[in-house]
Amino acid sequence: IRRPPRSTPLYSSAASDVYKRQVIFMIKTCPYESKLFRCWQLLIAMITWRYVNFKRGISMAYETILVKKIDRVGIITLNRPDFLNAFNHTLNRELRLQVRDFNNDPAVGAIVITGAGRAFSSGADVSNFEATVRGELRQTDDEMAAFPKWPIFMKESKPTICAINGYAIGMGITLPLGCDIRLMSLSAKLSFRFAYIGLTPEFGSTKLLSQAVGMSKAMEFMLTGRFIGSDEALESGLVNHIFPDDQLLDKAIELAASIAFNPEWQLSQIKRMMRDHLHNDDMNLSLIHI
Repeated sequence: IRRPPRSTPLYSSAASDVYKRQVIFMIKTCPYESKLFRCWQLLIAMITWRYVNFKRGISMAYETILVKKIDRVGIITLNRPDFLNAFNHTLNRELRLQVRDFNNDPAVGAIVITGAGRAFSSGADVSNFEATVRGELRQTDDEMAAFPKWPIFMKESKPTICAINGYAIGMGITLPLGCDIRLMSLSAKLSFRFAYIGLTPEFGSTKLLSQAVGMSKAMEFMLTGRFIGSDEALESGLVNHIFPDDQLLDKAIELAASIAFNPEWQLSQIKRMMRDHLHNDDMNLSLIHI
């Protein structure tokens, strides 16, 4: 039985997908009389490997992200630097799988998402568009359908900080809008470049951007698609803090740690209350804690 690649936790959802794909392939290709026995073999192997490596704490690698933990902070690094961390279906899926794993891990209290190389993310990988139209990625689309839409997923997630370390364009900036706190390096550049390339915004970003910077400024950012520097992003409220490039990740982890050691239930309730009451004009409803 082929083991999953070496740095993804075998007890994670991503690792179990390797076995699931093996079972499906085997069912399609094996002679009928051997299928039942082989299925049991694969099932026993999957359970055994997941348990053994859970106990050992062995971690194995995803294809498109890097994962580590520092104390109670879970760190996810988008890792397609040769493509400026453009989002293909694999990166989309693996990011969500690992956020879900951190959400289910009692040893993690907060999450940091950042990028490898000189970009946080250059947006969607347009090389996948044609395959999507042809229906070649239907299985991946079905897997993604199991997750809530990104802003809702983030609303229900543990506190999440996005450390924007470089270029963040299109999907590369609308995805951080769903996170609770955004930090940015001094040299980073942001752009809502949808109109410029003939697309419309996604991830509920028209609403989230308006909430962050106000309607007039959001209109300017969206309609022009121009690049936004770190000083303007901070001044407009698009990001919380800006830091020198070589300090960004350390500052993000430091901030996440100050959150992560608070009680998990209280953090989840505060997140829910803050978001639910954002545009609630009825003070009586806002006074209801739970």
